[in-house]
Amino acid sequence: MTWWEKAACREAVNDDVWYGRRSRKDLHAMWVCAQCSVTRECLIDAISFEQDMPPDHVWGIRAGLTATERTKLMGTFVVRKAPKEARVSDGSQ
Repeated sequence: MTWWEKAACREAVNDDVWYGRRSRKDLHAMWVCAQCSVTRECLIDAISFEQDMPPDHVWGIRAGLTATERTKLMGTFVVRKAPKEARVSDGSQ
């Protein structure tokens, strides 16, 4: 079973909660992430996917963090890119 199949968000809510406009939805998404057992794996996937993107292309809640929080973390470590087929996409590609 992959980390994505174990993710609390997988069945919890629709994509609008994770990638909609900033609002109370963020708090709900962050609450779901706080209950999740795979936030570390999610963060690694998010940073791997987003590390080469311009900051204005990084958005939504991933691993319980906002885009701003993840962007700040990107400068502290580098994640090796997994093969494209192994990464979980946000569906925008």
